[in-house]
Amino acid sequence: MTREGIKSALERKSADFSMEDINGFRIIGEENNILRCEYWYTQKKVILDDTGKIHYFKMPSQIKFDINFLDGLITIYAINPGLSLKCKKSVEGALEMEMHPISPLEVD
Repeated sequence: MTREGIKSALERKSADFSMEDINGFRIIGEENNILRCEYWYTQKKVILDDTGKIHYFKMPSQIKFDINFLDGLITIYAINPGLSLKCKKSVEGALEMEMHPISPLEVD
């Protein structure tokens, strides 16, 4: 896929921040052949207050990732492997490609 093809695929699946449930991408910028991006999703939180009541609320969250056009690597910056896998699957779906992890955290 070309550089412009990648950009347009991510823009077609861009995050709509006016919606209650956010699921999509945002391109932050490009520098030195690296496309800086964010994957936005809605996280559902459950809180138990002091009186024992359960409260549900939705919170927008993001995972940052970079696409390096020179070496073809996509770097995902997440706090745990589950979130990086969530971002990986979304990027694969948006770009219609398969990504092969080079991290030892994911084992086949």
